[in-house]
Amino acid sequence: MQYVVVLDLFDGDVVHAVRGQRATYRPLVSPLARSSAPSVVLAGLNKVYPFAYCYVADLNALQASGNCDHEIAALVAQHPALEFWIDGALGGRPLLPAYLAAPNVRAVVGSESLSGVDAYRDLRATLAAHREPVLSLDFMADSALGPASLFTTPALWTSQVIAMNLARVGATDGPDFELIERLQQQTMDSTVVAAGGVRNLEDLLALRARDVKFVLLASALHQQTIRDAELRRAGEP
Repeated sequence: MQYVVVLDLFDGDVVHAVRGQRATYRPLVSPLARSSAPSVVLAGLNKVYPFAYCYVADLNALQASGNCDHEIAALVAQHPALEFWIDGALGGRPLLPAYLAAPNVRAVVGSESLSGVDAYRDLRATLAAHREPVLSLDFMADSALGPASLFTTPALWTSQVIAMNLARVGATDGPDFELIERLQQQTMDSTVVAAGGVRNLEDLLALRARDVKFVLLASALHQQTIRDAELRRAGEP
């Protein structure tokens, strides 16, 4: 199992995301980092484990209040060996950010930022010159966020699809196993990525038992309920 460490950026800081309630997010306080600056937080996380993937959510862009393009471009340049998955609300932006041209970047197409399936197809066509994007099927609890037909038409999905339940992010409810399994049953061609709610080694082992290949991690690392030993144990083949 591969781990994708998560940075949620707002106004230049890494913030602590909890249950998708973005108005309440505050700069991250973590024993792994001396500040909430993105470069400092990522450096602290990389001391815990040699992560190969980093998911970045640009919350300014997601809330139509500017963007964190400068901070993201700096991270991408500083860590050429990391593969970045970046959700910059591309479905709602007239111009693609320049960082997408970097060889270690993949765009995340979040369903919550799409006005319809036609907009999704248009965005996929616009991204054709870049690496294949990752589709994030976004939910708030049981409610799908985005074009309804996108969730029920696996032929439209990318090769990796994030099962993103925002209500589980930063919470103590555990992963949404039901959602993950439902999406796995819908597709034979896409790898389902677990996102939101991972708390401990038991959750990681439960995801591995469900043949989950990628999992997004953040809060459990900063709360130190998952450490290097647990990551290595669950990640072993």
